[in-house]
Amino acid sequence: MFDVNTLLVGIGFNPEIVAILLGPLLTTGLAAVDLPHWSATKRRVLVIVAAAVLSVLVWVFGAYPAAWQYFIAVWGVILASAQTSFTILKKLGFVDWVGRVTPGGEPNVDTSSD
Repeated sequence: MFDVNTLLVGIGFNPEIVAILLGPLLTTGLAAVDLPHWSATKRRVLVIVAAAVLSVLVWVFGAYPAAWQYFIAVWGVILASAQTSFTILKKLGFVDWVGRVTPGGEPNVDTSSD
């Protein structure tokens, strides 16, 4: 019988769970380094490249079948998790808050003087 746990004998973590958890971390990290003058295309490319780098790290540090299909699956999970967490965190105002409190983000405009 096929058992996924026999494949994941490397460091002792489940790469799929790690990939899901990396999504919100990726969203928060990119919100922290985002600059107001960046275009939407530049932000999208940055997310795709960062997710690919994280996928390689998950792939390298986990025990996995050495197949490109596995890498693509982890990459897709990280991208989906990042997109979902961005949607939720943006609606909660967390992404905007991170952008305001980190250097280089959007300026903190005082609206109380109106």
